Amino acid sequence: MMRFPRNKRNAFIPVVILVFLILLIFPNAPEKNECCNIIIVSVTNLAANHMPLYGYDRDTTPNIDRFAAKSLVFENAFAHSSWTLASGASLFTSLYPSQHNLNDRYSGQFLANNITTLIDILNENGYNTAAFTGGFDYDFRYNLINRFSKAEALPSSEAQVFGYGSLSQSTRLASDWMEKNSDKKFFVFVQGYDVHCPFTPDKKFDIYDPEYNGTLDASACYITFEDAEPFYKG
Repeated sequence: MMRFPRNKRNAFIPVVILVFLILLIFPNAPEKNECCNIIIVSVTNLAANHMPLYGYDRDTTPNIDRFAAKSLVFENAFAHSSWTLASGASLFTSLYPSQHNLNDRYSGQFLANNITTLIDILNENGYNTAAFTGGFDYDFRYNLINRFSKAEALPSSEAQVFGYGSLSQSTRLASDWMEKNSDKKFFVFVQGYDVHCPFTPDKKFDIYDPEYNGTLDASACYITFEDAEPFYKG
């Protein structure tokens, strides 16, 4: 698990990728497969400063906290970029966005075939690789998840508003795949946009503030480049 530094500069960034590395050892596997399986779970936009294990005062992530209590937690980790597409390419290539050049989702840019990724290395070393993502910045057109032997970017018919797929969908597919491939060493990437805007598909603020009578559309994504302090009510 990666722990992000608690300072004002990194307290809120538009895209935070939270990565868990879970090592699963199968002692009864054949000798050639005596190795660790690797699972990376990426929660797009989950900010460290809104998680109790990093000092937040609300019980927002109880399952992650329980996992962290018996895990190695890194306290000084930085994302290479502030948004998903560039960060995802950096995660798998160890390159800065200026090096892998995947910085624009609408210009037709994609990850060059001659750039080696962690996926390629594990493929070459006998791993069965699979990715189950929420689509959008993890879509096939960017030539990243294409590197996996098995990859699914959730179609819009199953995705949330704006075409963002959820972790519940990705996890279901990943769990089924891992069960069917448990006799092999594997590398699985699971990703979803559950905490990414828009924050309420029904366009209502009722569950947050029943007395709200403003004109903001909660189904939209509002972006600001200014620092903002949190506001608490009730």
